[in-house]
Amino acid sequence: AANQGITFAAGSGGIAVTGPGTGNFDFSTSTGTFKTSTGAVSINGAVTLAANKGIAATAGTAAIDFSAATGAFTTSTGTNTLKGDVSLDAGVGIASAAGAAVFDFGSATGAFTTSTGTNTLSGTTTMSGALSMAANQGITFAAGSGGIAVTGPGTGNFDFSTSTGTFKTSTGAVSINGAVTLAANKGIAATAGTAAIDFSAATGAFTTSTGTNTLKGDVSLDAGVGIASAAGAAVFDFGSATGAFTTSTGTNTLSGTTTMSGALSMAANQGIT
Repeated sequence: AANQGITFAAGSGGIAVTGPGTGNFDFSTSTGTFKTSTGAVSINGAVTLAANKGIAATAGTAAIDFSAATGAFTTSTGTNTLKGDVSLDAGVGIASAAGAAVFDFGSATGAFTTSTGTNTLSGTTTMSGALSMAANQGITFAAGSGGIAVTGPGTGNFDFSTSTGTFKTSTGAVSINGAVTLAANKGIAATAGTAAIDFSAATGAFTTSTGTNTLKGDVSLDAGVGIASAAGAAVFDFGSATGAFTTSTGTNTLSGTTTMSGALSMAANQGIT
């Protein structure tokens, strides 16, 4: 009858279906509680929860263990909260099928460690903290990928100073927006081609090293620009050349002793003072 139940005495046998059949155990019209025993509860058929119903553990070391199953495990489409640590078995991963899925550890303060295999960042990647790379590791960009950019002001560093490997830029234009300092005994070399060193837009001083400076090609001075020696025993030596030596049309002053090893031809109406 309505509002009535069945009570089993302690140690009594219980209820069992002794043979096959389609018998139902149906409490669907009841609004009371349904409590099982405290022993193992075996649910041998598929379980369907009605709309807006859930399962909750009140306390203790309760476990949800599907480790013996081989079927798919599908959660709801709402927020899924994992309160404890998550361990993936060997060879098992997590994949997003499609869409604007978010992988967000932004509120965490612990370490984030990836696998030792190839780690692919397929979209724009923003680093809000320092990036440290293990020894002998690098970064590879897929063809057409965006690259690395600092989105705002700050004092972030790009520091490979402890590495002994090669550093290669892209083949596009490379902009160095700050001062460049070469370490001791380091230089810059062009391997081949029509590479140019062009400082024509600069107004600052151009100072070479104190070693031998070799100009392999022709040298052209702009109009009104000259070459001057500040002081000392500087040498201006074209002695090994066989081409013509032509001075300006202005006054040419030879301030020291001058030795002529070849013939001297003078233009008409010119002299030596």
